[in-house]
Amino acid sequence: MDLRHVSMSVAVGLVLASLPVTAAIAKKAKASSSSRSWTVPDAFRAQAELADADIKARSFGSALQKIEVLDGLAKKADEKYLSGVLRYQVGLARDDLKQLYLGSANMLSSGGTPDGDLGALSAAAGRYAFLMTNYKSARTYLAEAAKRGKGHSDQSIMMAESAFKLGLMADGVAGVRDAAKLAASEGRPVPISWFERAEAHLVAAGAVAELADLGRDHVRARQTPLNWYARLVNLAQVGAKKTGTPATAKLDSQSVLDLFRLAREAKGIVAGSEILLFSEYALRNGAPAEANVALKEGLANLALPAGDKQAATLLAQVGAAKAKSVTGAGEGAKLAADGDWALQSGVPDKAIGLYQKALGKPGAEADLVNTRLGIALTRTNRKAEARKAFEAVAGARKAVADYWLLWLELNP
Repeated sequence: MDLRHVSMSVAVGLVLASLPVTAAIAKKAKASSSSRSWTVPDAFRAQAELADADIKARSFGSALQKIEVLDGLAKKADEKYLSGVLRYQVGLARDDLKQLYLGSANMLSSGGTPDGDLGALSAAAGRYAFLMTNYKSARTYLAEAAKRGKGHSDQSIMMAESAFKLGLMADGVAGVRDAAKLAASEGRPVPISWFERAEAHLVAAGAVAELADLGRDHVRARQTPLNWYARLVNLAQVGAKKTGTPATAKLDSQSVLDLFRLAREAKGIVAGSEILLFSEYALRNGAPAEANVALKEGLANLALPAGDKQAATLLAQVGAAKAKSVTGAGEGAKLAADGDWALQSGVPDKAIGLYQKALGKPGAEADLVNTRLGIALTRTNRKAEARKAFEAVAGARKAVADYWLLWLELNP
């Protein structure tokens, strides 16, 4: 090609629709319809023509050597841009991810990229950076593409994944949310795998608050009893871990019990193993009557086989269980304990009165009492009052209360 007065249609403008991005897909991208002309020095022109001839002859190693020389010769924006174009063309011709990334990145940094191509080329560079595990650069380029109107849900999920890989958990959650919104605007269903992969990162990081936050979005996207159960148990397991979880986000046994209660409310505890897990946990944590109801229901509907030894053992322990006496505690703690016994015994109206009396009294743990008050009000269908009680919860228990608020939102 003669570059003394050249007009080129640049092979950029990539808006790729799915993962993974490959050069084979990239070849389908349409070239920019704009053309441009410029003048370059003779030495640069001669080297560029040799590199172009090598590309056409599929002598890619020789072409790249000449492009390296071109990079050294390039002084002005247009020259740097053309050198990037040639490198990018090598990447396209031999499905070379590294050259595709370097070519697109060099074009962008040259200062010679046409304004109309900046968004699409940034999207391409971001995708290539992501596939090369260069997550910091991927986030930079993809953010620029979105800023220039070339965003796409798949690119947003790449930004989210990059954030998780870099340890930016809150940014990762925000990225998943952005991707879900974009997918909806594109008329496509939100892949559940987006939530599941993000949650795996959050579990590994012990990021309880972010896990609870994203888990609620996951439930909204798939409102099934099984998904309720999976998200709540996931949160309970991470929040109760002895190590790897921030102290301010740790969930105590009573918080976990209240998550299990919501899973049961959502009819997510149906399999025999789930019933046994809930019943044992409830029995060990001051709710034997709830364990008794769950076990007997499981036996009646055959989720638990007749003669199940573990169920029989738990039922025997239920029969021997008694209310724990609260000694040496303030009046509020005693009232709350009586409220807990009434709640688990299936008398929520009585529990409501006891919890309301406990609030503000010495020894009462306000966040725990408000959570339990909200549960009792929910069970008596006093939903507006239940919302107020849950909204008053702070600290680590807020993650639990927020899930109950979601239940009320989705079941008005």
